[in-house]
Amino acid sequence: MAGFKRKHLSSTGKQLLDYFVGALSDQLPQEKPGKSNVDRPFIIRLALAKGLSSHRNIEINDQNTGDKWEIPDIFTPEEYTLYSHIIINQSKRVLNTDEINNEIAIRIEKGLRILDQIQKEKNSLDDLRLAILTMN
Repeated sequence: MAGFKRKHLSSTGKQLLDYFVGALSDQLPQEKPGKSNVDRPFIIRLALAKGLSSHRNIEINDQNTGDKWEIPDIFTPEEYTLYSHIIINQSKRVLNTDEINNEIAIRIEKGLRILDQIQKEKNSLDDLRLAILTMN
């Protein structure tokens, strides 16, 4: 099975990605000043997990005219195989590599929007990390 071929996030997806890198970095106790365990690959994986697990009906408007951002190849071969099989199982049909890669990009976009909805739905006293873990 081939690896993840680079796809693009919409400009809205990129803005959400950057927002959550900052928002979750601010909430973590840091080992070293200026050093955070939360980076873009972590948020991309988190968004993909939310996109795969959630049953929320999220509309992704691809008509976004802003700049697109290339999703780097952050998945190990084992992770890619796992995500591929989850997507194939959910679609209940055989998918080729291009379809799997497109679906991964769509699920990342969907997951970022779900994270944004969770951020907006939580009350001001809720911890964002806990809300992400408990809300689907």
